[in-house]
Amino acid sequence: MENLIGLLVLVPLVGAGALLCGGRRLDRSGPWLGTLVAAVSFALGAVLFADMLGRSGDERTLDVTVFSWVPVGGFRADANFHLDQLSMTFVLLITGVGTLIHLYSVATWRTTSAAAASSVTSTSSWRRCCCWSSPATTCCCTSAGRASASPRTC
Repeated sequence: MENLIGLLVLVPLVGAGALLCGGRRLDRSGPWLGTLVAAVSFALGAVLFADMLGRSGDERTLDVTVFSWVPVGGFRADANFHLDQLSMTFVLLITGVGTLIHLYSVATWRTTSAAAASSVTSTSSWRRCCCWSSPATTCCCTSAGRASASPRTC
């Protein structure tokens, strides 16, 4: 189970790197990839939590050394992962709520995008205004693709 602690950190880093490098190519699948990464992190946290509950109270702290950073004489500064009951609480809280936020935002985005697209294509009285800042803020409006005769003040 100790090697799952490294995956708990590695999975979100790899997901963020994939989203960063994917850029616009991941416009459709990117939100779902982010949700999947958060869900996998939550699942790993749940597995580690179940393993932690199976241990006695004194053995519920896990320490995993990633690498030894500064070994000088009798002094060692190691890069470690330390997982105890408090950090496990925050792992489950942050990854669980983060997954729910991802799901809600992806579902809301899909719903509002579909509703906006259907209302724009089905409505002939669609209106668009473009405003710019000037001493007297002026707007030019178009209605159903035709520009208005005169700009109006907003």
